[in-house]
Amino acid sequence: WGGLNIIGASPAERGEMAKAQRLVISEVEREIDRLNIEHDEERNRAKAYLYCLEVRCPQTGWMVPLSGSWVISRNKRCVAKLIPDPLKKRFDIEVVTGASASEMEEATLGTARDGDLVYWLDGKEHRTSIKALRGDRRIDGTSVNNLRKWTKSDFVPRADDLYQERLYCVQWVRTVSEEVFFTGVRPADLARERKVEAEVREHLDRWQALGLLPDMDLTPGEKTDEPMRTRGWTHWHHLFTPRNLLINALFKQAIRNNSSSARIASILAFDVNSLADRSARLSRWRVGHSGGPGVAPAGDYPEQVFYNQALNTLVNYACRSFFHLQDLLSNADLKSFPLPSGVSQAVESHAVSALDTTNDIYVTDPPYADAVRYDEISEFFISWQRKSPPKPFSDWTWDSRRDLAVKGSGDDFRREMVRAYSAMTHHLSLIHI
Repeated sequence: WGGLNIIGASPAERGEMAKAQRLVISEVEREIDRLNIEHDEERNRAKAYLYCLEVRCPQTGWMVPLSGSWVISRNKRCVAKLIPDPLKKRFDIEVVTGASASEMEEATLGTARDGDLVYWLDGKEHRTSIKALRGDRRIDGTSVNNLRKWTKSDFVPRADDLYQERLYCVQWVRTVSEEVFFTGVRPADLARERKVEAEVREHLDRWQALGLLPDMDLTPGEKTDEPMRTRGWTHWHHLFTPRNLLINALFKQAIRNNSSSARIASILAFDVNSLADRSARLSRWRVGHSGGPGVAPAGDYPEQVFYNQALNTLVNYACRSFFHLQDLLSNADLKSFPLPSGVSQAVESHAVSALDTTNDIYVTDPPYADAVRYDEISEFFISWQRKSPPKPFSDWTWDSRRDLAVKGSGDDFRREMVRAYSAMTHHLSLIHI
């Protein structure tokens, strides 16, 4: 549908799309500015927020931040340093720019190593298995643990949960010079975080009812089991920080407010998928590099969720601001191959076994046996689109059709693939050139 209606759109239609997109972005910008959740006191603009999990060590009773590395930026020689606070039995996190070579080396040793919580206190190393912290075990062949199962109303950890969530660094852009820099978390930053949480808490039920946020359950599966088992998440919106939820809800509402037609609203719905993929609790913080001979330099930014075909949970992750997300939202950058005028088209989805018409061409994306579970990971996007979508999506079946997916491996998989392509061959017209 996207290929036909966006890539295949006429120049006039592409202009209409771009205009609608600019209106949506402007409305979200105005609301974020009104809430004052992305600017500091000097009007610098936040670019990204870095979070980590925090757990209580059973050996010492200290709360310890978890990260595989405390290197924030190699280009700016920026690291996070853990400073013990004996009175509170926790660590302050100091962000240092211009770190020395020894500080950079020390920061590569995170507190999450080889599946263990590892840290030093008073000259002594403490190490505990993260699986042991969760209480991982098997009962009657089923993997279980002690993590609390989040409820539909949850979007942040509760105070007595094993895993707490902690903002430890903010990436900023200076208003005048556009210089990028990092800071540790200041009281005003925490106040803005609480404001975001308050907005989501106040509107979560209504936004879910309106289809602005997901309310869909996580269904057990090979890939969907991981966030359920390792975090206790039970719904798709649990995979997103409060800031992700707020931005995406504002964006979806702005689409409804500024779309001149259902078709334009459907086109802009693709932007919601881009926002979700690029900013979630599954988004890694990518540390850039200065480049070298034949290698272009790379900046520091949050990675997309699907850098591979899985739902990988992380102990430290990053969230883009809306200011940073706008870079992803330019349809002007997409290729354009306008379809001839007068061409009619329809997009349908059904099982190959149900083919009952003859067609000239079939375009397929074959499955990869059990190597890639498209039927499961596609629900990440389905959860954002299924409730109250614009036409023509409102006529679609918003289900991943897990029961229809070609699964397995070896001979069983090959037989199913032969059956599928045979069905297409038997329903292929003879074209005489």
